[in-house]
Amino acid sequence: MNLFATLEDLPFLSACYIGRIPGVQLPTDRQEALKAQIPFFKKTVKEILPAARSFFCAQEVHGTEIAIITGSAPQEDLVPNVDGMITDEPGIVLGITFADCAPVWIIDPQRKVVALVHSGRRGTEEGIVPRAIQLLQTKFASHPKNLIVTIGPCIRPPCYEVDFAKTIREQAAQAGVHEIRDKEICTACDSEKYYSYRREKGQTGHMLGLVMIR
Repeated sequence: MNLFATLEDLPFLSACYIGRIPGVQLPTDRQEALKAQIPFFKKTVKEILPAARSFFCAQEVHGTEIAIITGSAPQEDLVPNVDGMITDEPGIVLGITFADCAPVWIIDPQRKVVALVHSGRRGTEEGIVPRAIQLLQTKFASHPKNLIVTIGPCIRPPCYEVDFAKTIREQAAQAGVHEIRDKEICTACDSEKYYSYRREKGQTGHMLGLVMIR
């Protein structure tokens, strides 16, 4: 298993992503592949985040709907019809799957609230990251200048004709975010570490971005 930590400088947070799972054969249908991976994801979350109370994974539709997750939310393997989630409660694990689209962590270290969104070409064009920033402001009194936006691995030029990661950075800056992190990793450039929907012509698995307040 390829496991990568991120945001390690924030002690109140556990954040990471799971890359390609070596040697695992998955169904060619995208939704069936995701269903096949969910038990592995749940097992892995328990192993790497033993303090977790619950695990919520977004059932993405390439839109801009974002759910606010609390301890009273019904536990489901997949939260339907959302591409982002926000929580300020310790022990709740948020999960976003991706295989070329970008996982984006939006963290407020002052308020100790976290958002995790799935932003590909369509979601970026429709502004899911600015929407998440707006929700952090209106629902949690976050100030954009205090936020840290981190863009995970995603497909990028020249492997893809649209640089939506660049657009995400621009959107975050326009929203008032001062700290934007991006290691500029391209999922299509490393078949050993990452799945890529475009490189593998749709016959691929999903990676998983995770975040939890400790």
